[in-house]
Amino acid sequence: MSVANVDIPPILAAEQVRAAFVANRSSPPGGLVAERIGSRLAFLRLYHDWHDLLENSKSRELFLTWEWMSAWWQHLSEGRCMRLIALWRREELVALAPLMRKRWPFSPLELLGTGSVGSDYLDIIVRDGCEEEVLEALAKHVTVRRRALVLGQLAAGESFARRLAARLVGRGWHQSATTTNVCPIVRLEQPTFEDYIASLGPRHRQNFRARCRKLQQRYAVSFALAGTDQERREALEDLLVLHFKRWQERGGSDAFHTRSLRDFHEELSREALERGWLRLFLMRLDGRPAAAVYGFRFGHRFLYYQAGFDPALADRGVGLVMAGLVIRHCMEEGVTEFDFLHGEEPYKYLWAGERRTLECLRLYPPGMSGRLRRSAGELKRRARRMARKLLDRALARRQREGRP
Repeated sequence: MSVANVDIPPILAAEQVRAAFVANRSSPPGGLVAERIGSRLAFLRLYHDWHDLLENSKSRELFLTWEWMSAWWQHLSEGRCMRLIALWRREELVALAPLMRKRWPFSPLELLGTGSVGSDYLDIIVRDGCEEEVLEALAKHVTVRRRALVLGQLAAGESFARRLAARLVGRGWHQSATTTNVCPIVRLEQPTFEDYIASLGPRHRQNFRARCRKLQQRYAVSFALAGTDQERREALEDLLVLHFKRWQERGGSDAFHTRSLRDFHEELSREALERGWLRLFLMRLDGRPAAAVYGFRFGHRFLYYQAGFDPALADRGVGLVMAGLVIRHCMEEGVTEFDFLHGEEPYKYLWAGERRTLECLRLYPPGMSGRLRRSAGELKRRARRMARKLLDRALARRQREGRP
């Protein structure tokens, strides 16, 4: 949603709303002031400050942009309470902890974007050079409220959320860490696409080249990138159709199956096109949509978000060819990292030589209340795992029996 299109009372423009908030905020000399943000309007007026903060931080990720977070909150928050913590030094935003919680009592604080649509690489956003004072300020803020924290979808390695967790553990908090997923990664360090293809295993390399050649011999092949809003809308619709076709025989997909998810992607893809991030590719054979890839160019990286292809053309290798054509386009654009995002589907490892681990940190305050919440959370997670196992067994049994 563009700032110009938000529902702000007509008396105040967006810049005036922000100025009013800044005028009412005081800060001691050299100190930081914490502002708790719990309303949609307060979130919207952060637009410019959020962009500036992210650009001047070490957490420059698509999933931490105002655009992603705003669209997620608008369509997928499902009644949660917004609990953003903004740290200011007078008029300068120096940190954002994008937090939320469910409405039931004693629910933990979670990173905004956790859950639906797979927001990978979440974190707390901190202005470069302000890390230590922000760390202490956030640790104090969280400790006073004594609410459990669930910091999910963190990339393994260095992140500010991990530093905050370590500071809290040093103050008596209990931490548990679990690996939740992995993201296969392709390093595009070769000078040309042909050099990259030559670096792959001989079987995969020969298969890709043969599939490309046979498609071109049999069909009129076109490969296009959506560049206008009309092309975006049409390609997104084709992607949905192809994606559902592909997953229908596997029991269905949960990527676009609700109206709220489709509305999220409609808004996000529109915003991403305006910002120059959207990379929505469509391959046609004899003029008919055959395969689509939905991703984003963000900095030097390409984020491969979702894909679809016509299962009737699976034996033609359209999915394989499409992935290779997208990688070629990325190399021509100067992309140096192709990130398949979370999921260990085998086809990703035909291309990827590395992977990045995602983890979830759960933190509980010291004392009896923290121990009770930890025990309740563990019981709930065990129940979910058991329910998932039972569901998987039921689906496998139905497939063996040939039932839909």
